[in-house]
Amino acid sequence: MIFRNRRAALMAGAALGLLAAQTQRPALAQSFETFVVFGDSLVDSGQRIDPGKVYPGFPVPLPDDARWRYTNREANGEYGQPYSGQLSLDLGFGPLHPSNPQTAPGMTAEGTGLNYGVGGALAGEVRAQIESTVTVPATPYYPATTTGPGFLVGPDAGLAKGSTLALVSAGGNDVRDMANVQFDPVTRAPTGFRLGAAQDVFESDLSVIQSNIVAEMGAAAAETAAGVRALRAAGVGLVIVPNTPNLAATPETALLDSQAPALAAGLGLTLPTDGAMSTPFATIRNGATQAYNGALNAALAGESGVMRVDLDGFFSAALANPGAFGFAPGVDHSKVCYNASEFTGVPCAADPTYGQNLAAGQTGNPLVLLFNDGIHPTTAAHGAIADLIGASLEAGPKVALAPHLPLRAARDLGDAFEDAAERGARIGGVSAFGSVGASVSDGEGPRGDAQSVQGHVGATKALSPSLTVGAGLGYHALGSDVSGVEIDGDAFMGGLFARHDDGRFFGTATLTAGYADVDVARDSRIGAAHARNEGSADGWVFGGAVQAGARLIQGPGFTAGPLARLEGWSASLGGYAEGGPGYAAQRYGDLDARSFRGGLGAFAEARGEHLGVRAEALFEHEFSDAQDVQVSSASLGGGWSAPGHALKDDGLKLGLTALYDAGFGLLGAGYVGRFGDDQSHGLRLGLSMPF
Repeated sequence: MIFRNRRAALMAGAALGLLAAQTQRPALAQSFETFVVFGDSLVDSGQRIDPGKVYPGFPVPLPDDARWRYTNREANGEYGQPYSGQLSLDLGFGPLHPSNPQTAPGMTAEGTGLNYGVGGALAGEVRAQIESTVTVPATPYYPATTTGPGFLVGPDAGLAKGSTLALVSAGGNDVRDMANVQFDPVTRAPTGFRLGAAQDVFESDLSVIQSNIVAEMGAAAAETAAGVRALRAAGVGLVIVPNTPNLAATPETALLDSQAPALAAGLGLTLPTDGAMSTPFATIRNGATQAYNGALNAALAGESGVMRVDLDGFFSAALANPGAFGFAPGVDHSKVCYNASEFTGVPCAADPTYGQNLAAGQTGNPLVLLFNDGIHPTTAAHGAIADLIGASLEAGPKVALAPHLPLRAARDLGDAFEDAAERGARIGGVSAFGSVGASVSDGEGPRGDAQSVQGHVGATKALSPSLTVGAGLGYHALGSDVSGVEIDGDAFMGGLFARHDDGRFFGTATLTAGYADVDVARDSRIGAAHARNEGSADGWVFGGAVQAGARLIQGPGFTAGPLARLEGWSASLGGYAEGGPGYAAQRYGDLDARSFRGGLGAFAEARGEHLGVRAEALFEHEFSDAQDVQVSSASLGGGWSAPGHALKDDGLKLGLTALYDAGFGLLGAGYVGRFGDDQSHGLRLGLSMPF
């Protein structure tokens, strides 16, 4: 902990930068103050020293604090960031430093950070990173094991709270160990061989192998789930839990299967050459992957505050169509890699065109390959994973806008009924009305823009000189485009209204209700790929408003006075599961929106022989809070609460209405604008005619 003062200074400086950039962060990320990571090599941001620092003859000069990360080197010679580090930057948390970095004479560390992940960690060791001890095992390049306290028992335990976002990556090494060859770290000669059974014992009975896989992968998944539950029990707000990619479809597996007979013979074993075991590593690793992922799904089923990420589905999609993700087309990326020659890489066959071969002077291009070495992704693939997680985090807040469209439509219908009530009162008797209109809403950030085109018809009846009642129907075509989420739909509504006006005091009451159906399309950029996930939701909307005023100032053709208003609206759409690419698809619970507001202000109106105008100004306040939406992975389950939206157009409401007596009926034109953090504007044209 000798770096904690320095780390505090780094965090203070980062906090100032994050405060300035807060409005740039995704909506859900703004709910969190801290990002903490646990796991294996897929997320390790540099616990170990870069071996290039101590490797004789390494051709590229490296900084003193160069770190070993399990991906390709970048132009400056340093290893790039895994997806955990890229995600931390994308979400506005800043650089993600290792928790227990190795040091050596002449080297400095960036400070103890909040990435507890260690390359090579098994699921039980990942759990230990959370609950007890972080262990960074020795390597040939750093022959000392270092340890430190786990998150929940160390000095950072106080960060286990609702404002902390966590990531837990585990299972890949457990899957790999079910079918693996152990090599001498110096000579690289095989020293051990395991295929689904005990070390150096070949098991020919597939049922025994399957039984071993189920037992061991079930135990590994239980360790991962226990670590996740410990974080949630300690108060961590949201835990991101990816599944493990299928290690059967990696260059290391392809290489091991091609070399399996020779490797086995060197250890005195004989492998079958037919059936599933003709490719023993792929067969066992595939079974282990499916067993671990299935057991993890079951172990985390029903857990709240857990966001599942389908890395297995992502890698399957990228392997099936690499060109769509920006990787070289026409290449079987499950069989080739970029780095087959650097001393730190997991063995693989380098792609002949894009791979690196230092001995031949070929630098290659890692950005068009999926795998850097036998099992680890390139920085390009890591970036796509960070994009996938970021898009999943953003999905809920964006989709939560959907019920606000029919809610605003019900409010617009109420405004139209208020205009119709006034026209009907002026005509008297029985009259019919019709109106058309449009409204737009301009919201800040993820609230985005929304539009509505509307039409209304109905009838009014004057029950007395001072009381008019009416009923009407409305149709609203709805649309919105919110930073990659398109929402289109329809709302069919009806309502009742009444107006009292005795010359000095007046008031209008409206009630509306109806049905809404919306289609939601969410576009995500996953690396170079474009993923479009679509779904639809329907439900009900209702509400009402009461507005009253008094003509305290009266003159020839002119009146003015105070005005008061109360209104409440509610929209509820049923949940749905997205179609489209399965690895990015989400499932949403019920989508709800509420609005209850009150306003005080004043009005002024002037009437001539044929023309009358009225202006209103009220200061409104919104009392309702945002309604969160429950989100889960459509393929893996889990579930977390994403922040919804509250109407933010409270502030000044302006209304302008003009009535013209055309002889055959009353023509009306109206404008309603609300000005707050969000703004909305509506225009209507109406006609009321006596029967």
